[in-house]
Amino acid sequence: MLKPGPLYIFQESYMADLIIARVGFPQIVDVDTELQELVVEIDGVSQDPQVFGKDVTSTAVKGPQGSSCKLTLTHLDDATPPNRSAPRVREFVFQDIVPPAQPGELEVTIEGEE
Repeated sequence: MLKPGPLYIFQESYMADLIIARVGFPQIVDVDTELQELVVEIDGVSQDPQVFGKDVTSTAVKGPQGSSCKLTLTHLDDATPPNRSAPRVREFVFQDIVPPAQPGELEVTIEGEE
């Protein structure tokens, strides 16, 4: 079984100092792949693995502003016990890259002539 393709990260929003990033999963190429396992590590601390079905295309991860995040994605097939693919690893830093909302419309009123 091959490695999963690249992981895509889109930082969606932030709330105070917590950044939310959308992780896009690569297309599954092996027909017998049944599950996708994602391990999220923030500042060196691993969270419990998250397991997704083969039809899931993305998920959200959250981390503190400025923290480093390491994502490890592995595909599992339908064998018993499942065979595991080589992992695909992606690292990034949670950064506030979301600009403020666009201002409302400017109002212009003609006040006279000179």
